[in-house]
Amino acid sequence: MEFGGNPLFDDITYVINKKDRIALVGKNGAGKSTMLKIIAGLQQPTSGTVNIPKDMTIGYLPQQMQISDSRTVMKEAEQAFAHIFELQSRIDRMNRELSDRTDYDSQDYHDLIERVADANEQLTMIGAANYQAEIEKTLIGLGFVREDFDRPTSEFSGGWRMRIELAKLLLRRPDVLLLDEPLAALDLKLRKDMQQELKNIQKATGITFVFVTHDQEEALTMSDKIVVMNAGEIQQIGTPTEIYRTPVNEFVAKFIGETNIIDGVMLEDDLVMFEDKKYASVYLPKTRTWTSSSAPSTSTLSRVPRVCSRARSSPSSSRGCTMKRWSKRASVRPSP
Repeated sequence: MEFGGNPLFDDITYVINKKDRIALVGKNGAGKSTMLKIIAGLQQPTSGTVNIPKDMTIGYLPQQMQISDSRTVMKEAEQAFAHIFELQSRIDRMNRELSDRTDYDSQDYHDLIERVADANEQLTMIGAANYQAEIEKTLIGLGFVREDFDRPTSEFSGGWRMRIELAKLLLRRPDVLLLDEPLAALDLKLRKDMQQELKNIQKATGITFVFVTHDQEEALTMSDKIVVMNAGEIQQIGTPTEIYRTPVNEFVAKFIGETNIIDGVMLEDDLVMFEDKKYASVYLPKTRTWTSSSAPSTSTLSRVPRVCSRARSSPSSSRGCTMKRWSKRASVRPSP
């Protein structure tokens, strides 16, 4: 992907699986929003391909939303079912035509009857009779009360207007939902509530979520996969735990959470040398601390939020340069 002859993306490759919750994170200008637009089909890549199954439907919630101020909340939500209204309108036109015609024995007349029957069957299959109940259920699930349904959308703040737009997307039941900083306009409490609500919606519907966020906590709590981007390149793809505990480079280590960087030499897996001393670590999941496998003496690093080693690989190490992160309650002990 290029802008003005300058490449925005370089060798970007990743797979979105069914039911994923993917967070795209990175600095401003990393290309996160452009990536969503490419997936949504709103922009075309300069080179490369985006492979999307033929029958897959995609919903897209942009940062800048356009919501009509002339409709009520209910009428705006009903726009999600515009296809139902169009189909019903077509059926009404065909029924009027049937009532006006008198060529009852002609093939055209019988073909028209069949088209009316097919359209009515299609209307039944897509659940047209229940769309009102679906709207009410979705709006209430997003925090609205029934008294809000007949209020104009102009009376609501940006955060609530975002919920209206999100309701419309959810009612269309897309296979993949793309969200460009969906919670950025919300205050802290509302953002926390919506984080949990979106997770609940995703689990209940099975819709694949791909969302852009600048909020690291949001990325770590809402996603099951994080894509860290910088200067048009993917730095790391992994689970929140993998990204947090084992960042692949200094950018990821500094970008996700507060980090202190210490130069050292990676001798082997979980064995690092700082200032001519070797330090070994073993992760204990139940206590969420890093501790040594032996040695009573301890050099404690509990005063810093987290510590990463910017390690060079030694000739005997099986690994290349890497980053190792210790938690706040870590104790790093010299290796015997």
